[in-house]
Amino acid sequence: MRRYRRGRALLRTFAVGLLFAANVLVPARAFAEGDPPGDGPACQAVLSIFARGSQDETKWNPPENAEFERGLQSNLPNLSYLNLELGDLNNNDRLDNNGYPALKGWGWAFPGYAASVNVGAVELTNFLSARNCPHEAIVLGGYSQGADVIGLALEWGLPAAVKDRIAYVALYGDPRFYNGSLMNCFAPSRYPWVMQGDGCMRWGPYSAPPSRIPYLPSDFVYKTGSWCADGDEVCRGNLVGGALNLGTHETAYKQRWIGESIGLIALMARAKHNMLAGNQTWSAPNLHRGPVPDAMIVQSTEGHLYVAAGGRLFWFDKNNAGMLAAFRNQMQQRYGSTAYPVMDAADVHAVEVNR
Repeated sequence: MRRYRRGRALLRTFAVGLLFAANVLVPARAFAEGDPPGDGPACQAVLSIFARGSQDETKWNPPENAEFERGLQSNLPNLSYLNLELGDLNNNDRLDNNGYPALKGWGWAFPGYAASVNVGAVELTNFLSARNCPHEAIVLGGYSQGADVIGLALEWGLPAAVKDRIAYVALYGDPRFYNGSLMNCFAPSRYPWVMQGDGCMRWGPYSAPPSRIPYLPSDFVYKTGSWCADGDEVCRGNLVGGALNLGTHETAYKQRWIGESIGLIALMARAKHNMLAGNQTWSAPNLHRGPVPDAMIVQSTEGHLYVAAGGRLFWFDKNNAGMLAAFRNQMQQRYGSTAYPVMDAADVHAVEVNR
């Protein structure tokens, strides 16, 4: 388990950031399965990598990272698990060469922000592309600027062998969050990745900063969750509002949403590891494509809610507050989370019991 640290680190200069803005990947050595720590962290059953937000570059293991790690550690008993922080993937208490600096400053208004994001995306891509741990399930998490980093790395593309090992991607307070266009004001929809933050919130390309469109590559749509807390002006795309009030952005995820989401993320990670290790045929992405674990609540892309039992999905009226509360309580007790995934309507109908 990663220890709490306070380390001094070198600030990446803007010039170095511009070098990486060209999306040039730095060659990295391959890690053989079981490599000793001196050659990089040894292979695990589950590896999580968390990218911190815009903050003092010497602030290692910030609250969001610590909460993410604690939650996964407690939800993955009897499995080897390691959490690494982007910027220190060697886990040696200092900023790695060409490591993600999470430049301090007011987000995207600070000239070094884009360069810092690019550096992080390069580092993550290089590390995952070089790491040779075929039985290791990978979880990616990012908060604020860190969520932007993870999103950019996915946009650039990862090798197929790496993508197959990624169990889940969790984004919190993403400045590039996207849940629809201006038309959502008139016909709200819920994209599969939207775990918190429905309705008319952003104006897509007209937000500040603009949303990332498309928000995710197609093969990550059903294994990514993005949380934008109510009142968080940063992920709502309100530059002025976010500058005036950072309170929700700075507190909502470490105090609530990471903790509420971690049970679902751990479930995905365990299932992916089991599949990679040959212990079962059900893989984590199939959580969205059936079969679905008992007591799990899912929402179809049509907006209907279902509860899983015996590998089938049973529709129920989401306006029935008592029934919804009972199902959510059962899900919380079993999986430690009330954050439910979204399934494509066609996949739902394939395993749905008639109403």
